[in-house]
Amino acid sequence: MTAIVAGAEVGCRIGSVAPKAFHQQGFHATAVVGTFAAAATAAKLFGLNANQTANALGIAGSQSSGIMQCFNDGTWTKQLHVGWSAHAAVIGATLAQCGFTGPAEVLEGIQGFYTTHAKPGVQFRERLMHKLGTRWEYPTTSFKPYPFGHVVHGFLDCVTQLYMEEGLRAGQVKSMVCPIAEWMIPIMCEPREIKLRPATEYHAKFSLPFTIAATLTFGRLGVEAFSNENINNPDLLALMEKIVHAADPTAIDSKRFKGWVKVKTNDGRHLERVVMDNWGSECNPMTPDQVRQKFRENAALKLDGARVEKLLDHVGWIETIMDVGEIVAGGVNE
Repeated sequence: MTAIVAGAEVGCRIGSVAPKAFHQQGFHATAVVGTFAAAATAAKLFGLNANQTANALGIAGSQSSGIMQCFNDGTWTKQLHVGWSAHAAVIGATLAQCGFTGPAEVLEGIQGFYTTHAKPGVQFRERLMHKLGTRWEYPTTSFKPYPFGHVVHGFLDCVTQLYMEEGLRAGQVKSMVCPIAEWMIPIMCEPREIKLRPATEYHAKFSLPFTIAATLTFGRLGVEAFSNENINNPDLLALMEKIVHAADPTAIDSKRFKGWVKVKTNDGRHLERVVMDNWGSECNPMTPDQVRQKFRENAALKLDGARVEKLLDHVGWIETIMDVGEIVAGGVNE
């Protein structure tokens, strides 16, 4: 548990120095920052000393990679990124344990991570070490209630509210405008012709028009929405054409994923919703029961109900479990 927390805190702090700047440079932030987070975890698990840990981070940094082109064509490399980060971390920690060295200024050096992987601009270097060990970034991280690109979850909150509270349905939409933070546009909205015709089920997870159209069509957005049948559904495709985006100059806080939708209906109504803090974020958190329900829905895709509940029970007592193998065994179907 200490290793997990250490790695997560390292990742949060490294990422907080240059918010949005990795995406703007074309790097998948989860992948490139995740390499360092995983390296810190591996170093703790390997029992490395301070010098070896620094070397492990330095070695891992030279393997930090993951470009975002896959977001634009629906290919599979995003699914590789996080596993590759873990791979790089284990290699870095193993080499450091054997005496291999890596640059101590892998982050802040003149050719270090913040120069090579972040778009030039304002950085907050003080966030890296400020009150380290007494103030924690990790508890401020978000859970994802929806299985698609996190940055636009606020928009789905807006659409869901309109669906539940105003009775808005797919067939009623004449047009919809989604004002959106400019830095989110390349991830979820452009190139527009590609986002309107997702090439694969996974590609649809990074299409704002598809996720909104699917929510209005099915009343919710679960993993079942992302299917080959749905990405070729003529009704969904027609609704997606009615959904457009525009830059929102007021969405400037990178820690708050704002959602904003403006709808005109066929019967002349004008509906609007704004969500400043998406569901699952620090300011609008999921409840423990909601997190557990999300786990049940996902785990049920592979495990029977009894195994799912056994896993939940084990995790609930994690501080008393002496061997993580007990949790792994709890999820294996016999």
